This record gives sequence, structure tokens and C-alpha cells, in this order.
Amino acid sequence: MKIKSATINCFRMFDFIELSFEDNLTFLAGANNSGKTSLIEFFYNIFKGNQKLYPDDLPIIEFSNWKNDFFKQISEIIKTSSTVEEYVNKLDSALSNFNGEKPKNEDGLIVTKLNTPTLNLVISYDKDDDITLLSDYIMELDESINKVYFKFEYSFDKSNFISESSTIYEKFKKIITILESKEDSVEKIKIDVEILFKKLVNIYFESLRQEFFYCDKEFKILNNISNTSFTKLFNFKYIEANRKMDDQRIDSTKSITKKILSLISDEEDIIKKSDEIVENIVPAILKTNIKDTIENISLDKLNNVLKDIKNSDGGNSGDLKLKLLIEDEHVLSFLENILQASYDFSGNTLKEFTQGLGYSNLIYLYLTLEEFKKSIDLQKINFLFIEEPESHMHPQMQRVFIDYINKKVFSKDNLQGIITTHSSEFIKNLELKTIRVIRRKEAFKNIILDFNNFLSSKENNNQTKLYNTMFKINLSDIMFSDAIIIFEGDSEKIYLQRILGLENYNFLYNKYISFVQVGGAYTHRYYEFINFLRIKSLIITDIDYPENLLLKSDIRKDAVETTNNSLPYLYKKAKMITQKRISKLYNWDGIVNEFCCVKFQTANDGYARTFEHAIFNKIFKSDIETKLVKQEVKNKIKEKKIKLHVPKKNMFTIVDLLNSNEKGKTDFIYSMILQEDNKFIFETIPHYIEEGLQWLKN
Repeated sequence: MKIKSATINCFRMFDFIELSFEDNLTFLAGANNSGKTSLIEFFYNIFKGNQKLYPDDLPIIEFSNWKNDFFKQISEIIKTSSTVEEYVNKLDSALSNFNGEKPKNEDGLIVTKLNTPTLNLVISYDKDDDITLLSDYIMELDESINKVYFKFEYSFDKSNFISESSTIYEKFKKIITILESKEDSVEKIKIDVEILFKKLVNIYFESLRQEFFYCDKEFKILNNISNTSFTKLFNFKYIEANRKMDDQRIDSTKSITKKILSLISDEEDIIKKSDEIVENIVPAILKTNIKDTIENISLDKLNNVLKDIKNSDGGNSGDLKLKLLIEDEHVLSFLENILQASYDFSGNTLKEFTQGLGYSNLIYLYLTLEEFKKSIDLQKINFLFIEEPESHMHPQMQRVFIDYINKKVFSKDNLQGIITTHSSEFIKNLELKTIRVIRRKEAFKNIILDFNNFLSSKENNNQTKLYNTMFKINLSDIMFSDAIIIFEGDSEKIYLQRILGLENYNFLYNKYISFVQVGGAYTHRYYEFINFLRIKSLIITDIDYPENLLLKSDIRKDAVETTNNSLPYLYKKAKMITQKRISKLYNWDGIVNEFCCVKFQTANDGYARTFEHAIFNKIFKSDIETKLVKQEVKNKIKEKKIKLHVPKKNMFTIVDLLNSNEKGKTDFIYSMILQEDNKFIFETIPHYIEEGLQWLKN
């Protein structure tokens, strides 16, 4: 039995999400504070049957709007009520719309119902599964539908809210009356109102009742199931990111020692040996007379106190004695204190903290997983949550863990799990289809993107091999990025990173920007991938018209086309038609959609054809037809310490200068990025790159 999918509404940063689960392991990737832990906590509490709701469990904007409406509505009911009885009647009428009824009173006052979290859960099973616990909740009569459907939601206890809120009616009425008359300090009264209103909101939340249902596949026919019955269907464990590990001498956590003992505590040999310890240790303790000695010293000192206590209540509590009681858990506690996990290295004993947090974390996870495997119940849905296992692990350790967990733990058909991560090194070792990514939709709202669905779509199915390969090579980092800059060569990368360090681009420097290197002809192959992730992506590429064209008029001729396949592909995505002609591309702003923009050299870059060509035009204030004077060029090179080879001719074009430096492009770029004159660097940024960075900013 496995969880097939979960649909969650109205929970923290998630308005609505559909989360599909792999049969074995599903990986939930997202940046810090994206909502990974929130989701795990939600499932954890649901499976415990203890999902008490608090204001911060709701989407912040929606809750804020409701709270404002709620305050106005309740205040109006209080103001128009002369007695608590009238308040109760009006409130009862105003709350009737919660059940779809019309207000009973003529004044038509209503209270807006708060949207609370819901969960629709789909459980699938196979013909060989033991569905003893699940069978009572199967509603679909069609034998081909091997699924069971559950719903979780909150109901509102109107009677409780009316009863509890009526207890603060008098105070609320008095304060509202004073506030309107302004007879007292307005600020003080406002504080009192806030306190009372907060109490009223708390009463509202205390009146919410969690309910579980089993239902049909449309989630419309609902049948109650008790919390206890629902939670009995699940055997789950939550391994939190905050795992206390030993990494210094003064730390006495002994996490690994404790885990080893916990793992083996129910083994037959251990139970037998524990009994032997009890049999041997009791006579040894008795032989020392330690119990009598403790009683004589400590209890004698308490005699007077005990007598006073007896006299004070007139009773007889009996004599205080110490009893020798040794049980299994005492033996394990004793062993925890006297045993110490250690490493034997060339005859030297090293304690568990000496190997560092990463190593200890890896062993701790291994022992915890082995312990959970022993608890697997074939009649239940066995589910494991692991939060950020990469903590303290270097990349090689992360690969070892992934390999172990796939082959040794989740290779079994009766175990399922979710692992959260914010490590690009971690996810690059995963199958792309197993990853779900949390991305920002708008302020305070996130969504989940499902790579299994993405790869299964008709458009992307034949690109799966490319995506999986490139994901492992250079795309995993973009999962957590604020923006992406896609470029063609190493020169562009180091140049772009240098200019982002300029004061003028501080607005981007503090963002998490991923740099992805892609050959110009392949840039468009990444479009669907980055568009799916909804990441703002700037593509820097070359216009690539035929290099034999040296006049502006020739470049603008209708017959001249780009040889860069990405440009017509992206133009079609933006304009619905294919366009290769240079003259038409020059008039395009390069914006494909809200997430993608492609920038390339245009007439504004002096009809440059390539990246270096555009920089040369900026440095020497020229275009493709400008004639440069040799000595002036040499003076500029010397002044700015630029590494360039100057043609022998006294006058030449920018193209001549480019040809003279065909083998020295790297030297030229390094001489640019090592410039101390930031103003010169900024002034020589090509126009198309400037435009692209401004688009990222906006």
C-alpha cells in the first residue's frame, strides 16, 4: 500500500498544491524557508491525528484579510447588541452562513468563514497487499480502481464559539463604546481592543475541530472516520534535520552509542543477556548494603520533616522506604552510560566525536533507518520522512547515502518516503523524475513543480535523456536559484561575474544567480526546462550573421539570416512565427515570456557579431564600418592595460582587430576583469548585456 497523491489547500505558503508520490522515494527540493519543513510537519501531524490549527498555519495575506473583516463584523454585532442575549442571537444568525443558510435576523449581519487547510489523500494498493485495515474504507465498487480516498478538514463548532465569546461581550462592548466616544486615551483603548480581539480570534481557532473522512474518488460522498482509526493505517517516522551529534570532547550526547543499543534492544540474545545482568547485579548490590546505608543517612535526616507533615494533615502516610527495582529499561540506560562507540585505528581507540559531524550523521541515519525497517507492518502504510540528510556531509558522503538508501532501504515494495533537501550536490545524484521542487509563485505564496509530470508530457518525453544528463552536469544548481544567466563560453562567464560585482549591479549581486554554460546552438533545448521551473532566465547569445558581411547595409538585407538556431526557436515561442532574418531580429526586444529573455548583439552594439566584437566596439567607440587609427588604438591599450595585438596597418576596422586577436581572446578578457578602474568596466559593457541585466532587475 502506498500514498499515491495528496492535494493540500490553504496551508501556510501554499494556496493549493498537488503532490504526487513515487512508489519508493520522492525528493522535495527547495531553498531555505520555502516550506519543505512546513509540509513535512503537516503530514506528520495528520498521521498523528493531532493537527491543531494556529493562525500562522494559514496563508498570511488571506488570514490578514479575514482578520480585518472578522473584526469589523464582530464589532458591528457587539455595537448593535444591547444585551449579551441579543449578542448571542445576532451572532448565531450571522454564523448561519457557515452551513450555507441565510441569516435569520433582518439586519443581515454575517461573519465571514475562515478558509482552513484541507487534505485529499489517495492511497493505492495491489492485489497482493494485505488490506485488512484498509478494506473498511473502500468505496469504489469497480475492481479496476485499486485506490482508497481520504479527506481531512476542519469543522467549526458554532456553539462553542458563541458560548466562549459571550463571556467577553461586556468588556468588548464597554471598550468599543469608549473608543467611539473618545473619552479616554485612544492609544490605550486600542491596545485593550487588540488584546480582546486576539482572545476572540483564539476562541475561533479553539472552536475548530479536525475531521477525517473516507470518501469516493470525487471526494464528495464523505463518511466519518475517527482520528484513531485513521492514524492506525500508518506506520511512520520523522527524522528531523536537527539531529544532535557529538563533534567535540565536551559533548556527551553519544548519539551513535544510543542508536546502536536502540536498534538491538529487542534482539533475543540482548534480552537474555539483560536478564542475566539483572540476576547477577541484584545480589552484588545487596551484598554491599548500599541500600541500607543510603536509607540510614538520607532518611534519618528526613525524620523530623516527615513527623511535621504527618501532624499537619492528621494522617499517617506510612514510613518512607527505598525499594530496589531493576527492569529492562534500567539495564539499557546503564549500558548507555558505560558503553561508548569508538573507532579502532592502528591500535588506537578514537571516540565517536573524533570523526566529525558528517561521518557521525551518516552512521546515525543508517542506524535509524535500520531500526525503522524492523518496525515495518505489512498491514499499514509504512512511511518515512527524512529532513535534509545532507547536513554536515561533503558531496562524496551525500552520494554514498543516496546509493545506500536507494539500494538497501527503499528497494523494498512495502516502504515509501519523502526526503527534503536544499543541496544541489545531493539532487544531482537523483533521478530527475523523483524530484519535486518548491518555487516561489508570488509574495508569501509557493507552488510545487513535479518533474515526473514534466518528463511524462508529450513535448518533453523525447528530451528525457538530455535533461537527465545535463541535470547532473550543470543544471542541478538552478533548482534553488533566484535567476539564471545562460551563456556560451568561459569568457562570458568570468566577465559577467566581474560586472555583477560592480556597484551599479548590487541589486543582482545579492541574489542567488546560477550561471549555466550552453553552446549557442543548444540554448533552446533548455527552454522548456527553465520555463517549467518558472525561474527568471537571461540567455546571452550571439546574433551570428555570416562573418563575411562587413557593411551595415549588407547585414540588414532581407536575405541575411542568423545561423544561431536558438533565436528563431525562441522568437517563435514569443511571436508564434519562426524568424531568422537579421533585420527582423534587430527590432525584437528578446522577451520570450515573463520568465525568459534572450539578448544578442543588435545595431545598438555597432552591428557586432560576437561577444568580443561588442566589447571592442564599446572600448573604441566604433561600429563595424569605423576606421581605427593604429596609434590611437595603441594609446588606449597602453592607458587601460588591455592585452591586445594591434594589426600592422596604420588604419583598420574592428573586424581586423578581432582577427588579429583570434588566439588571444582569453588574455583580453582577463585583462578586462582585472581592471582596477570600475568606471571603465561599466562604460564598456555591451548594450545587449546591459539591457539583459536590467530585465533581470525588473
